[in-house]
Amino acid sequence: RTGQIYYTPNPADPDNPIVDWGPDWRFIEPTNREYLRAERILVGPKGRIDDEKNTLRNGHITYLSNVVQMLYLGGRESLARKYYDVIKDVLKAKGKIYQLSLHDFVIEKRRQAGVPTVEMTWALFVGALRNAYRALAGGNNIAYARHRAFAKRIYSTYLKRHGDKPHLKPRPFSELERNYIVTLLLRPRAVGLSLPLILKARIYNALSPQMQRDVYPYIANPLKLQCQQEGLDFNIAFPAPKE
Repeated sequence: RTGQIYYTPNPADPDNPIVDWGPDWRFIEPTNREYLRAERILVGPKGRIDDEKNTLRNGHITYLSNVVQMLYLGGRESLARKYYDVIKDVLKAKGKIYQLSLHDFVIEKRRQAGVPTVEMTWALFVGALRNAYRALAGGNNIAYARHRAFAKRIYSTYLKRHGDKPHLKPRPFSELERNYIVTLLLRPRAVGLSLPLILKARIYNALSPQMQRDVYPYIANPLKLQCQQEGLDFNIAFPAPKE
């Protein structure tokens, strides 16, 4: 994603369309480099950019803190870590929050912004699955695997911290993923995507045999009707899974 806005009409509420947006990754590194260049000029050849005399330092830290959050929320964990390291090791930001792990740093920043931790974790999880299956629909298996692995890490982290609390313990990952896929194939706009039937078929046929068995009972009749309406052979597009 490069800053595009994904606009999807919402038939149930036409005045509130689904808008999925993200920052433009292409401008992050040039902006970071420009900050560093200006800071080196400001402090002089003998100065240090992590010094308090660098009047651009706080703005640079704020900018990169926002960058880290958006990258992490977008599933670009390695890039988020790169800029988190700049904050800690180059700019030497002070405060206990910068001693946290990358994941905890993002969660804490979002908490400070007024987003409850549980809701933030769920948003991260669903966003990662959406990115994964959008990539799978586009035939990008590498991106699919990366985003899905990110979703599993989020789930595992949440389970370790809240799995002993009955009212917060989540359902098994496989069940949550199955429910997401069923929603994606039957009501893609509910998860912020617009999928033609051919891409639904691509996603289904790329699923593991077990996941196909799990989702098939839920999707068979609705998609069979849609195939009839669009003149596609349901049994070819969505073959019944092997037992």
